Amino acid sequence: MVSPLREDDGVFRPHLTRVSPVCYAVSDVTHWSGINIQIAAEFAVRDLNQSLERRVAQAVAGGAGGAHSVARTLGRRDRP
Repeated sequence: MVSPLREDDGVFRPHLTRVSPVCYAVSDVTHWSGINIQIAAEFAVRDLNQSLERRVAQAVAGGAGGAHSVARTLGRRDRP
C-alpha cells in the first residue's frame, strides 16, 4: 500500500508500506511486523521517464528530422 507519511521536516512524501502477521500457531497472530519505505525518488524517476518517452515519441513522429530530434532529446550528440 502506498500512503503519504509526514517526515521529520514536516513534508508529506509517498511511502510503500508492507506488513506481515507474526504467528506462533496456525491461527494465533501475536503481533504484526512491517516496514515503511520512502519512494518519492522512484516516483520522480517514473515521471521523468514518462516525460522523456513522450518527447521521443513526438520527435519520431516528426518525420525526416526525427532521428536528430531524438538524439537531442536524449542529450546525445549526432553520430556521423
